[in-house]
Amino acid sequence: MQRYPAFDPPEYVDWSPDPEVMRRFRATIEGDFRRRDCIERLTAERLVALYAGMVRFRLHDIFLKRWVRQGVISKAWLGTGEEATTVGPVHALDRSGAEGDVVGPMIRNAGACHEMGMSVADMFRGYLATADSPNRGRDLHIGGREYGVITPVSLVGSLAPVIAGLGLAFRLQESKRLALTWVGDGATKTGEVHEAFNPMPPRVGRSKSVVRAPALSCSPPRRSAWAVMRRTTKARRGNCSPPRSSLSGDAAIRSAATRHGLWRGRST
Repeated sequence: MQRYPAFDPPEYVDWSPDPEVMRRFRATIEGDFRRRDCIERLTAERLVALYAGMVRFRLHDIFLKRWVRQGVISKAWLGTGEEATTVGPVHALDRSGAEGDVVGPMIRNAGACHEMGMSVADMFRGYLATADSPNRGRDLHIGGREYGVITPVSLVGSLAPVIAGLGLAFRLQESKRLALTWVGDGATKTGEVHEAFNPMPPRVGRSKSVVRAPALSCSPPRRSAWAVMRRTTKARRGNCSPPRSSLSGDAAIRSAATRHGLWRGRST
């Protein structure tokens, strides 16, 4: 993929593969036969679609950065570095619209919107707060039930109980529909998230949460230049797990990069 020094973080621009890291990554994939079998079944068309979705998400971020730089908008929340954790799980879902699976993306998982069928143009209209945007110009948080996208809740972690409730509803209806959301490292320290996690494995079963580490936001600084502000999280220091005492079962947190957890969940 083309990298742009003006828009991408320095570590992206200067990145080159580390043979040892690549070897460990390959060993991780092949070490779990369920993960390995799932990946081996991916067709060339699916792989291209996954890649296209991640490129689409990156171009969405680049466009927003350009707007910040030009003064069109004052700030943008980016998903740079989270393309796989957003696009991968969504592609494992039934994306047939209002009657399909449901996602509740946080603003850094905006790529879920266009991968569920919402137009990128509508997503940009949300940032511009125009009357023809999905939220009629109210705020940045956009969604659309016709796409299976639940509008994000501004408070971190508050969407997790909503998704858990949808999963419970699907279970009571004996439906195979799934509900999926993402929470950041900070949100795992809130009570709402663990209220949502606790019932997931034994009682709900149709809802999934991806714990991620949000990294970038973009806003003009106090001087004339603009900056990308990096937020260092505990996850980047190797710990993104919530307290073990508040989790019940192993289904609360899924591996988003390979998506096999979602496909396995559909068979239960």
